[in-house]
Amino acid sequence: MVDRVGTDGPDGLDTPGSDGPGEDLTDVPGDEPDEDLPPVDGDLPGVETDGVEPDIGADETGQPPVEEGYLSTPELGVRILGPSSLGVAQSIGSSIQVAGFVVGKPDAIQWTSLTTGQSGFCAGVPFWLSGKVDLKQGDNFIQVKATQGDQTATDSIVVTHNPAFLFGTELRIRPGALYTNTPATLVFSMDMGLYTNFDPSTLKLCESTQQGECVSDVHTMLDDGQVSFSGDEVGDDGVFSWKKSYKASQAGKLCFRVHAVIKAGFQQYTAYSPVVCVDVVSPVSVQECEGTRALLLEADQLYWATLSTADAATARQEVVKLLEGKAEVAEVGTSYQGYGVWVRFANGLLGAFPFSPQGLRGGGEGDDAGIEAIEAPLPGPEILISSKRSVVFGPYHEEFGSQDESKFIFNVLDKSECPPYVLEGPWYDSQATLSRFRTMWENGMVAVATHGDSYFRELSPGAKDGYGWNHRQSQELLWTGEAVDCTQLGQEMKDCVAQSDCPSGSECVITQSSGKGTKVSGVCIDFKQVDLRTGRVVMGPSRYGILPSFVREHQGRGYPDSVVYLGACRSLWNGTLAMEFYAAGAKAVAGYSGYVTTAFAYQAGAKFYSALVEEMKHTGDCFPEKPVTDPDNPGSHLRLLGAVNLNATNSDLINPSWETGNLTGWQSSGDGRVVTRLGITVPVEGKFMSLISTGMGYTPQVGEIFQTFCIPEGKSEMSFYWKLYSEEFKEWCGSIYQDTFEATLEGEEGTVTFVSASIDSLCPPQQCQGCGSQFDGLLQADVIFDQGDVWMTQWRKAQGNVFALAGLGAVTLRYFVTDKGDSIYDTAVLLDTIKLK
Repeated sequence: MVDRVGTDGPDGLDTPGSDGPGEDLTDVPGDEPDEDLPPVDGDLPGVETDGVEPDIGADETGQPPVEEGYLSTPELGVRILGPSSLGVAQSIGSSIQVAGFVVGKPDAIQWTSLTTGQSGFCAGVPFWLSGKVDLKQGDNFIQVKATQGDQTATDSIVVTHNPAFLFGTELRIRPGALYTNTPATLVFSMDMGLYTNFDPSTLKLCESTQQGECVSDVHTMLDDGQVSFSGDEVGDDGVFSWKKSYKASQAGKLCFRVHAVIKAGFQQYTAYSPVVCVDVVSPVSVQECEGTRALLLEADQLYWATLSTADAATARQEVVKLLEGKAEVAEVGTSYQGYGVWVRFANGLLGAFPFSPQGLRGGGEGDDAGIEAIEAPLPGPEILISSKRSVVFGPYHEEFGSQDESKFIFNVLDKSECPPYVLEGPWYDSQATLSRFRTMWENGMVAVATHGDSYFRELSPGAKDGYGWNHRQSQELLWTGEAVDCTQLGQEMKDCVAQSDCPSGSECVITQSSGKGTKVSGVCIDFKQVDLRTGRVVMGPSRYGILPSFVREHQGRGYPDSVVYLGACRSLWNGTLAMEFYAAGAKAVAGYSGYVTTAFAYQAGAKFYSALVEEMKHTGDCFPEKPVTDPDNPGSHLRLLGAVNLNATNSDLINPSWETGNLTGWQSSGDGRVVTRLGITVPVEGKFMSLISTGMGYTPQVGEIFQTFCIPEGKSEMSFYWKLYSEEFKEWCGSIYQDTFEATLEGEEGTVTFVSASIDSLCPPQQCQGCGSQFDGLLQADVIFDQGDVWMTQWRKAQGNVFALAGLGAVTLRYFVTDKGDSIYDTAVLLDTIKLK
C-alpha cells in the first residue's frame, strides 16, 4: 500500500481538523416505520455526549484553544494529528507546532526533535498542542511521548522543510503494492502545479530508504503527455510522471521520493518530497491459508464444546492452552476484561475469535472503562459534511434481524429529499466485503452495525512495531461480512484490461496505455493479501475483521468531514478506531464505550440517526444531557469523538469550484479530474479547476462529473465557465467526427441545458456548411494531445435560469463529453467557478 503524504499551509502549521437522541423516535414527522423494523422506544436508554458545545475561538497565535480534562481509559495512547496525521509532512516555514490527541490521564506529554535535539512539553488534554518546534532544512524526525506512571505511549512524524517551496501533492504510486518475485509496472506521479520556482529538468524520482536517504535516481519525471513512454497522462498540466517495472525478491517495503532544484531568491538548493513506500508481500498460499484456518476452526469448536459443560472463562483458557501447544502459533492471549481470544501465527498472520454471548454485539463483561470527554477543539458555528455520498454496512443483518439498525439508518437516509444522500448499499452479510470497506473514505456518512471487540493488548512490542500500529496496546476490531475462503486469495498479479478479467476479490489496476484512448492494460492485485500480511486484517474462524491500521491505510484522499457510526461492542472503548477515522478526515465518530446488547445498539443508533438527519440536529445535540447506559451492561453507552457542531444535512452544492484540489463532493465516471493548469491556462478563480475528456491517459471511457443537491428557494440563476480543447479542430469540421460537450441541470420539474456544443458548432462558419452556430473564436493551443495539434476556445461563461427548480427538491448538475465517430482524436473541457444567485 502507499502511505499517503500530507502537506501543511504556508505557515507550516496544520491544527487538528484542518487536514485534513434524546427524543422519542416514534412520532418523528415523516418517519414511516418499516414493517420489518421494531419501533424505536422513546423510553429506552439513550446516548450521551460528554459536555456541551463550547464557544471556541482562536487565541492570539491564531490557533484554537486546547480542551482541558482527560479521557479515562485503562490504556494510555497518543496520536499526532498535525501538521499531518499521516506520519510524514512537508513545511515551507522554519518552525511548526505539533498537535494531537491523547487517551488516558497522562502525567506529561513531551515532544522531542531527534534532528535538532530540541524538546518541550505539550499543553492540553485530550487535544494537545506543542510550542514552537524549529526545523532544519530537509527531514526532521519528531517524537511525541505521553507518560502515566510506568506507562508510556509514543507517536512520531517526519517533517520535511523546504524553504519557499511546497510539492503540490504527495508522490502517488500505482498500484501501491507488489507481490514478491512478480514483475509489475509502477506508475509514479507528482502534482507540481502550485509552486513554479523549480527547474523541471532537475525533477527526479529516486529510490530511497525508509529513513529518506536517496539510494539511486530512477529517472527525470516528465509532463509530456506521452503516456505510453513516460506514463504521463496529460501534457503540460503540472502533473509530472514516470513509470518503471519492478520485481522485488524479498518482502518489505520499496520506498521513493522526489527531489528538484529550487530557486529561492538568489539562492538555489535541492528540495525533497516526503518518503512514500510501497508494500511488498509474499502472497498467502491456499495451503498456508487453509492450515491457518484449520487451527482457528479447531479452537473455535473446542470453545463451544467446552462451554456446554463449563463457564466462558474456562472455555477461553482451553482455547489458549490448545493454541499454545501448536508449533504454528507464535503468541496467544485474551481480550482485556472480555471474552475474545487472539493469536499471532508464526507466519505473521493474525487471528481472533468473536466469542460473543447471544444478544451482545461483541461479547464480554460490561465495564465502564472508556473515553469520557471527547470533544474536538474545532472553531466556528458549525461544520458541514463535504459529501452527500453515504454507505451503510450490516455484516450480521441475518443474525440481528429486526434489531439491525443499519436497515433503519438506510431508510432514514433514503427518505431524505433535501439533502439528497447518494446511497451505497445497504451491504448486508456477505455483501459487506473488505473491498467495500476499503472505499468507506469516499462517503460523508458511514454507518456500520456489526460485532466488535478489542484484542492484542499483550501482543509483543516487536510484533506491534512490525505491523506499524500507532497504538501499542489493545486494538479495537470490527468484523466484516466477507467469509474466509482460501480459494479466493489472489495468488498472482495477472494481466487485465478490465475488472472482469480479475478473480473475485482482486482489483484491476491500470498501469499501461497505448495513448490512443483505446488500449489500456494493468494487473490484478488482491489487496486482501497485502492487508493480511501487514496486520491490517484479522482472520476469524469464519470471516475477516479490520483493525485501526486498516482505516489509516485505506483513507484515499481523506474522509470528507464525515460522520461515522460504529455500531459494535467496544467500538469507542480506548479510541484506537475513532482516532484513526478522525485522523483520516472524519469530523465526528460515534461508537460504544463497552459491551452492548443488540437491542440497546439498535435503539441508540436509530435515535442518533433520526435526530441527526430527520431533526437536522448538530452531532452534539443528538445526545441527551444525562448519560444513559445499557441496562444489561452498566457503564456502556454510545459516545461521540470529534465535532459537536457538525451539520450532516448540508443540501447545497459542495466544492463548487474544486478548491479542495480534488473531486470531493462530486461523482465521476470515466475521465474526470482536477488540475491546477493546462499549458498557460489557469483557473478563472482560485487555484484549481476540473477537467473532463473523451478518454485520455489511462482512462479510455468518456468523462462525466455530476452532483445531486438542492437549490435554495429564491435562487434564480446558475453560472460557470468552460473552455474546450480538441484535436478535431479544424481538420475534422464538417465530418462525422463530432465530439460534444453537454452541461445540464436535471430535476423533477424539468431540465435546464446550459451548454450543448458539438465540434461543428464551435468551428469557424466558413469551415463547413452548418458550422459556427456557437463560434466565438478558436486559438491554437499551447498543449498537444497524443495525436498532435490542438485548438481551443476562450474561457466562456454559461448561465441559465434555475428559478423553476429552486426549493422543489433534488436536482443533478451534470457535465459530460461524448465521443462520436472515433476514439482516436481527444477532446477535453475545463470547468471552473460555479455560482448560484
